[in-house]
Amino acid sequence: MCDKREFLLIDRMKNVVLLLSLFLSGFLQANAQDYLKEANACFEKGDYECAKKNYNLFQIWNSNDMSAEIRKADECMRALILADNYFAEEEYEKASDRYRDVLVKNPQDPHAKKQYEACKELLAPVNAGRAPETRQFPDKAAPRTSSSGAGYRKNAFGADLGFGSRNLKNGRQGTYKLGATLDLGVRYTYSFSPHFGWDAVNLKFQAVMDSDGKESLFQAMTGIGACTPAFAQNMKGYVSIKAGYGKMFTLDDAGFAYELEIGAYLAKAVSLSFVYNAQSLQGKFSEQSGSFSSAYAGLRLGVSF
Repeated sequence: MCDKREFLLIDRMKNVVLLLSLFLSGFLQANAQDYLKEANACFEKGDYECAKKNYNLFQIWNSNDMSAEIRKADECMRALILADNYFAEEEYEKASDRYRDVLVKNPQDPHAKKQYEACKELLAPVNAGRAPETRQFPDKAAPRTSSSGAGYRKNAFGADLGFGSRNLKNGRQGTYKLGATLDLGVRYTYSFSPHFGWDAVNLKFQAVMDSDGKESLFQAMTGIGACTPAFAQNMKGYVSIKAGYGKMFTLDDAGFAYELEIGAYLAKAVSLSFVYNAQSLQGKFSEQSGSFSSAYAGLRLGVSF
């Protein structure tokens, strides 16, 4: 049989266990509430990965089902990614719809609010003065001709027509002025973003206008380029640099070539630029043999399609 002291000891142990249980329960509840507060804060500021992580932790510690909140955060995140992609491709109507989907679920999302307003501003010139039922959205931007183009499409083709002057220089004999030159080209571009891309294939032909064609030059190049955000009347500035090989018909060997182009898009699919093109050559020209360098400078008109 247990005496009074044993009963008292057992009773005290029960009280200690009860107090520890209450303390642990309170600690777990407080910890769980911290996760919930953090999840809600992350959701409001549009950090949906953070929100999903903390909702998961809350339901682990609290045993409450947070699947609806996790699903809502995931839907917002997916809609936001889709909206940003549409915005980058200048499909502002579709982007506006997706940003609005996010704001229906989370009116506090700062990025969605900002981008939704940006879409409204970009679409406003077309909708101005129209009745609601007749309002239209602008056409999708024209494909860009190069990595520095005005529109944005991942794959695009372009053609160029230029006019300038070309010289041929031999280190020992001086410079031969070949004269007015026609600059023709076709190209294919792969764009990584609206402002940066790879001018993957560039085929160029330079023909001196007052000659029999012997000084004509053929080049194949590849390069990269970048363009600015739109400014006055949706114009965009751009710059590109390319490198490759070229051959002049009267010389034996092909040589290294490079080109620098700086210009602006005057319309969605029309560009005007200044071009400097240089080419190293080997062979015999005008009774002189050795190393030559060709230099062309001129204006170029580009069209995308």
